[in-house]
Amino acid sequence: MSLFRRRPQAEMPMLNTAALPDLIFTVLFFFMFVTHMRVVDANADVKMPKGHDLEKVSRRSSTITLFVTADGRVMADGKVMKADDVADYIVAERRKMSPETVRDIMVNIKADKDAKMNTLNSIRSQLRNINVLNVSYSATEEKAAGMANERK
Repeated sequence: MSLFRRRPQAEMPMLNTAALPDLIFTVLFFFMFVTHMRVVDANADVKMPKGHDLEKVSRRSSTITLFVTADGRVMADGKVMKADDVADYIVAERRKMSPETVRDIMVNIKADKDAKMNTLNSIRSQLRNINVLNVSYSATEEKAAGMANERK
């Protein structure tokens, strides 16, 4: 017989995971409140033109969206400006960006279907003068009812 009695090995207590869902939801809500979601909201009534064979453009942080109304007003980030002031606005926004995003800057023009082409040409020439060459135009997908009948 030995002098010391051996104790049985103590089992490791199980991890209590009852509070884990509460912790996960707390972290989720924290990030939902802290994260800033960039939403472009037009304060103008812009009726988008319709088109077909449209391509989706990926959203980037270096995208500046301009809304052009039928009466020639230009809106960006809630600011109303004339078409002649677009270059100054883009230059001011470019100064706020990092050098990596300035290289990939893109201007998305959401113009009303009744907007004057003179206004759009003025905006394009200003963008060309400040070396912003990546421009996209937004439109809504046209329902191709007549085309579906031709394919049958």
